[in-house]
This record gives sequence, C-alpha cells and structure tokens, in this order.
Amino acid sequence: MPVPAGALDRISHLKVPCHETINWAQENPSEFVDDLIGPVTSLFGRLVLLATFLDRKQCRYIVQLSDSTCQCPVISDVLRQAHSNCLSEWLSLNLQHKAMDIALYLESVHIAADVVRSAVADGRVHEVLPESADSPRLNHLVADARLCLVLVQV
Repeated sequence: MPVPAGALDRISHLKVPCHETINWAQENPSEFVDDLIGPVTSLFGRLVLLATFLDRKQCRYIVQLSDSTCQCPVISDVLRQAHSNCLSEWLSLNLQHKAMDIALYLESVHIAADVVRSAVADGRVHEVLPESADSPRLNHLVADARLCLVLVQV
C-alpha cells in the first residue's frame, strides 16, 4: 500500500531521539509518535506508515532517521503500541468516518481508488496490520476497506 506523500522523506530528516537517553521514547511516547506520524492526517495512512516500519521477519520496528537507524526495543515497543492503537481507532470509526478517512488517504497518496481496491482485492491490505492483529480484526479491516472503497468516488 502506498505511503502518504512526503511522509518518509520528512521522517528521514528527523533527529534520532534516543542518543541522549535510550528511554526517551518511553518517557515521551506521544511526542515521539507525533513526530513520526503526526503530519499524516488519515488514520488509514498512519496504519500504512506504521506498517512500513515493521520488519515482520525480525518482529520489530525500524525507523530510518537523519543520522541513524532506530531499532532499539524501546522504540519498537512504543511503535508496536501506536500501531495497535491506530488499528483499534480506525476499526471503531463508523462507516461514514471510515469512508472519509479512506478518501483522505487516497488524496494523500495521489492515486486512484482503483489502485487501493486492487490491493484490497489481492489481499495486500493485511500488510498494514500490526503483527498482533488477529483474523477477526483482519476480516473487519478488509470488509470495511472494501465497503469504503465502493462508497468513495475518487
């Protein structure tokens, strides 16, 4: 799934927060997460962005910042929780808000709804899920994403 335009480039210019103290992300988790995903206004876009940091083989989150690659366990834990929270928040939206959020995501990636429809139809939407997501949450996401894409005319 495409990442919202400019998100990774902006993140690649952020300073590494964990040089001064390894617990920085734990001490200020919302500030760290906001620095990474705050400018992405769509919840679905945030799911996609957080999923790009997840190395599923190593089961950890890896973020390439300006002068280093952050992959410490503390940051992984904070991003794992943020990813899970983001999914829960998106799934709890009503259908109208989900459709508006998908439309916002489509605008941010500058692609037609058909491209995302194809990804959903091909089963690639599971790629945006956190590793802890179970089958019911996957099924919920797929069903709602399909329905929203029918409702959204972009």
